[in-house]
Amino acid sequence: KHVMLAVLSRGSIAGELSMVDALPRTATIRTLEDARLLILSRDALDAFIKSHPDPGIKLLKGIIRTMSIRMNSFSDRLVKFF
Repeated sequence: KHVMLAVLSRGSIAGELSMVDALPRTATIRTLEDARLLILSRDALDAFIKSHPDPGIKLLKGIIRTMSIRMNSFSDRLVKFF
């Protein structure tokens, strides 16, 4: 069974949890239309931060901010469910 969890817009981050842990993914990302994507592995992110610390930290902060927003949204939905 497929369930749509979110519709993301241009410039959005997806799969950010893979930057934190190596657990199996729980969702699959599919596009509704043609899209150009940037795929960044954890190793590539680490290398980018080492070679470009200032923009690397800004990118990491953006990933963390996205995770925080999604966790808060999930918490709100969970509270409404119970």
